[in-house]
Amino acid sequence: MLEYTQRITLELSNQCNLAKLHSKCPAHHVKVIEALSTRVVRDVLSWAGSLGYCGGFAFHIYNEPMMDPRFYSFCEGVKQLCPSSKGVLLWTNGAYLNQESLDKIKATGTVHTIRCSLYSTMEKCRLEKLAFENPDVNFVFSWEIQQFDDRLNKNEISPTEKIQAPYTPCYAPLVDLTINHAGKLVLCCMDWDASVTFGDLNVHSMQEVMRDVNQRMKLTQYYDRLKAGLRDLHMCKSCAFPRTMDPNMPIGRTL
Repeated sequence: MLEYTQRITLELSNQCNLAKLHSKCPAHHVKVIEALSTRVVRDVLSWAGSLGYCGGFAFHIYNEPMMDPRFYSFCEGVKQLCPSSKGVLLWTNGAYLNQESLDKIKATGTVHTIRCSLYSTMEKCRLEKLAFENPDVNFVFSWEIQQFDDRLNKNEISPTEKIQAPYTPCYAPLVDLTINHAGKLVLCCMDWDASVTFGDLNVHSMQEVMRDVNQRMKLTQYYDRLKAGLRDLHMCKSCAFPRTMDPNMPIGRTL
């Protein structure tokens, strides 16, 4: 199944240091702090490694990955447990990025791209300076101050009120395998409340989930429908994102 997968995304927690600024972000409404089990992360890395997985990994969805003290060890774990992987995409708001943390990232030898979402002009200038001083690092910036869409209401607005997405195939369930902070294998990053799941990695290993006939059939059925452009799920009706490929896959070296 991993022959279709370009990225495996694991949300390390439900915490973000800038969550209070964004009322439309799911992290803004967190009441109980939760973190993805280290056992689950290492199980997924080992499973992917056993299959010779050569795609990438990421440790974000709605969280800030650099808030998690395990981030660097997980990057090292990618290299140890899945050596054929292309490495890690670090998608961050940049608040924890400085020369010291950047040197630690380089030392892991696994991060191929640092993608920064910019939230202020001051941070934009600071991070651009850091990128200029480290030309060996592949920095990618969002050039507009970040805003959130209204995905919190994806299951509350009736289909007639939503704009039907154009006929656009989507490969989300397999191109980017997405595991949320609660250990659930979910449809994609838009599914913030895990309305569509394919297994609980707190209960079963990744290998067991992928070998489960019912879960595998369910995943394949969603994939086939979305691949055909049939966006009939509530959350898919106003989403035109194709998720056909990962634009942040590495070109050449890793850090």
